[in-house]
Amino acid sequence: MNKIRIFHKAFENEVSHVATMKMPTNKNLDQTLEYVFKRTQNLDEAWINDSIGFDMIPTVETRSTCVGDIFEVFENEKTVRSRYYIVMGKGFKYITPATFGLIAELKDNDLMQYFSNCHLSKDINSQTIKQINVA
Repeated sequence: MNKIRIFHKAFENEVSHVATMKMPTNKNLDQTLEYVFKRTQNLDEAWINDSIGFDMIPTVETRSTCVGDIFEVFENEKTVRSRYYIVMGKGFKYITPATFGLIAELKDNDLMQYFSNCHLSKDINSQTIKQINVA
């Protein structure tokens, strides 16, 4: 892994790529996801102010990363392959690129249902996203 992109989707109709971070070399995947989540919290000050290792997009303050937001982890420098992980109520869940695309399209009430499902750590995949749109 060499970089991770942070996307904010919870609370927003449009998915926003807010930052890219260089991957720590001394952590496994779970530790890396936790590390990035902790680094993207507005605690004592805006996390953009402690942006060492980050390329910010945009270069202004942004909200904390939360349940329903998505991390894209790139496997290595020589390939463009990546994996997506949603921030869940407990931990992180892998999703396919197709599911990422469906999540990116959610708006308004469907987005609220998605956020609720993430918070409750319910299954998030293409089938459940399509069920949200039907209900």
